[in-house]
Amino acid sequence: PLYGDMQTQLLSILEKFKISILDRISADQPSDSKLALEYEIVHHSETIRSVYIAFLAEFTNMVTEIKMLQRIEAQISTAMAEKITKTVLRGFNLLSDWSGRVLQQSAWKYARPNQSTELNEKIDSEYERVIRYNYKPQEKFALVEVVAMIKGLAARMLQQDGLLSPIIRTYIHNDLQEFIQYTVRDMIRSASKSKKKKPVREELLQLRYFASDWINGTEPPNDPALIGKKPKENEKLVIPVRAVGPSPTQLDLIRNVVYGFLTQRGKKELFSEKDFSTTANKVMEEFLYKRSF
Repeated sequence: PLYGDMQTQLLSILEKFKISILDRISADQPSDSKLALEYEIVHHSETIRSVYIAFLAEFTNMVTEIKMLQRIEAQISTAMAEKITKTVLRGFNLLSDWSGRVLQQSAWKYARPNQSTELNEKIDSEYERVIRYNYKPQEKFALVEVVAMIKGLAARMLQQDGLLSPIIRTYIHNDLQEFIQYTVRDMIRSASKSKKKKPVREELLQLRYFASDWINGTEPPNDPALIGKKPKENEKLVIPVRAVGPSPTQLDLIRNVVYGFLTQRGKKELFSEKDFSTTANKVMEEFLYKRSF
């Protein structure tokens, strides 16, 4: 809707259409008492509180450990950087989930105003039936508590932005370059063995061209993968350590190319089913749907 305090019930829309399933939908609709268990925050505040306390403790311990490592000038491992990134991401997911519950409850209250006749002489606007006189004391307390936890966790995470951002950007850079310089390189080697895979090879080279960050700023000369040969152990590429993630445009291009590899396959498509191995398909799917956001 255009305004945040507007909402529409699905049944009110379906009633305008002559469809035979409307009666069945109405019959299957759960009662308000059952739906309230999902929409009203008071039924979830205890769970949210326990998760908040546990995550805040975990986050605080993580920050303390990072500061201790920096104090002794110890290097943060890739495994720990991954853990830090996933922890911060989980924090964002919690904030998103809790904020969503606040909005869900608001929509629930908008759809079910207090229709008590005792309010006729008290209210100056019908809007008060939805907000002012539509929350019980325990519901008000639960709402204020959840909003306080959202603001508290957001403030705590924002406070550590300067400490955590370089670590997260370094991990994202390393993860992307491992995909481009190792996985895509192996796919290029496989495609270079057959002339029938020339379109695939060209697309993979384009992907490698605009996504790679080489150790010396230039692509390694005489790469054996370009002629279909397996690189030797001493020819393994070295990924530079940089606290710089991909730009939004760069990431969008990478995701579009990988998405094309996964979807544009078939008899009438650009790529055939045999152009990529099962392992390559799994790696691309994991990168596209889990790691590239």
